[in-house]
Amino acid sequence: YPSVTEIVITPEVSKIGDYAFFQCSLTKIILPPTLITIEDFAFTQCFELREVYIPSSVKIIGIHAFEGCSLLTKLQIPPNITIIDESVFKSCSSLESIEIPLSVTCIRDYAFENCGLLRLVIPPSVTQIFLSAFSNCTLLEKVELPSSIKEIPESLFINCSSLTKIIIPSSVTFIGSEAFRMCSSLEEISLP
Repeated sequence: YPSVTEIVITPEVSKIGDYAFFQCSLTKIILPPTLITIEDFAFTQCFELREVYIPSSVKIIGIHAFEGCSLLTKLQIPPNITIIDESVFKSCSSLESIEIPLSVTCIRDYAFENCGLLRLVIPPSVTQIFLSAFSNCTLLEKVELPSSIKEIPESLFINCSSLTKIIIPSSVTFIGSEAFRMCSSLEEISLP
């Protein structure tokens, strides 16, 4: 339904299924405080989506759930999320900031690839970050990595061409191939 631009989901809904709103022309979504799960590809390629409120009740956001929502400018990850799944915010190119809650322990492959992030603070609760999680974030200037991570995976910051400085915590024992490839503005790197 191309004419439907705003949707309010009623409190009876606890789960939004796979591909439920795939490629819809929604601009705003208000999700109920009873929602627990947003499944895979639920809002993928909602190119007009600018605003979404995800309630604190949500515990699972599936893979690719908001991929390609290129006009989405802000979003708050609920405090019950433990995994930021694969490609969940990939190509949200207008998303300039995001707050990762302390509940998150894992950031999966391509989670924020090609986002418009300017600054990134990864909380100390995160112990695992997978490959290319922040690749092609060409506007990303500053990153704070926690001492809870032991590895910087392959292609983690590939083509983050605005990244100027990064401090690698002493907990890191492995830096994967191409982790900082094409970071053409990187002037300073501090190794443990």
